[in-house]
Amino acid sequence: NLAVKQVPATFSICIPAINFYILSFTFLSNLYVSFLLFGKKPIFHCRFRDFGEEKGDAIRVSLPFALLQVFNVLLADRHALPLLRKAWCDEREQIFRVRRRLDVIGAVLVDKIGAVVRLAEAWVLSCHPDGPSYLADGTTLADYAAAHPEALGTDCAKFEQFPILTKFIDASSNLSIQVHPSNDYALKNEHQYGKTEMWYVLDCVPGAYLYYGFTHEISKEEFAERIKNNTLTEVLNAVPVHKGDCFFIPSGTLHAICRGIVVAEVQQNSNVTYRVYDYGRVGTDGKPRALHIEKALDVTRRTPPQKHDFGSHLAQCEYFTVDAKKGAFDGVADEKSFVSLLITDGAGTLTCGGETVKVKKGESYFIPAGSGKYAVTGDCETLVTVV
Repeated sequence: NLAVKQVPATFSICIPAINFYILSFTFLSNLYVSFLLFGKKPIFHCRFRDFGEEKGDAIRVSLPFALLQVFNVLLADRHALPLLRKAWCDEREQIFRVRRRLDVIGAVLVDKIGAVVRLAEAWVLSCHPDGPSYLADGTTLADYAAAHPEALGTDCAKFEQFPILTKFIDASSNLSIQVHPSNDYALKNEHQYGKTEMWYVLDCVPGAYLYYGFTHEISKEEFAERIKNNTLTEVLNAVPVHKGDCFFIPSGTLHAICRGIVVAEVQQNSNVTYRVYDYGRVGTDGKPRALHIEKALDVTRRTPPQKHDFGSHLAQCEYFTVDAKKGAFDGVADEKSFVSLLITDGAGTLTCGGETVKVKKGESYFIPAGSGKYAVTGDCETLVTVV
């Protein structure tokens, strides 16, 4: 995660006045053009890597907030992109559009507003402290859930924390081969829960594949030796993937998303990962990224992946039930569970409790439990998650 680093106070005070004037002039000029083009709602275009393409995303902000960003740029580390880090949602009583601050893994942030930001991973529905989702007033979704526990639903009462985390992953290169521990192991060793997850393939290049368990059962000793001599991939189950494929990954399953694949991921609310093999890559400090081999040896199931039958659902476990919808559909947010809607393609509208909002590809919506009937219309594809 990237943190906004404040520069020393003495340096802040001595910033040349010309920098302020240039930035202010640029900001006010853009604001004036936005006013002419869009009326009284100034729009800042923040560009980011969206499903493998560079597309603009318009963020509407108030004038006081926009002015604040000028001073943030002056007083903060320019590489932190404070405007982009400010997540937002519609101010609705029943429908929350949740947009997390940018969580950048292996990507490069540039030093000016409006430039292209390459993203590998974006958390779009999260109450995890490593990357919370924010509401329009600056509070987090976790704050909202704590103040309104009934919004999560009665089926969430058994959990100590918000049960799920939803993200987009865009793998322009092979991601590390990794494994997630079970709840028991993670609570004992990491003081947080383990991770079971599912992937829904949104797009992929021809010939794309991912690693999903082993081709056959191997011993712990062979597993350790293959990690040591870099022959692990020889016994991994490489699965060709296509748009619309779904993979359920229980904790303990060795896995890796490979080059050219974009997925939506629904997982337990956890950020524990044991990296086994990372292709010799180095981190931003120029050193090889950390591996967690001993812990991986403890928790990995060294067998082919289990087969699962979830009936009409894409995936189902204690923490989430996920379905894919194409086009218009109706649903109900009853007292048992909130509803998470992730728009994976197209555009349309979402109506609930007398409120109607426009929705489009890449957006995440949270409907509190007990909100009643809702309806999605239009030519869009939606991932629906409940507990």
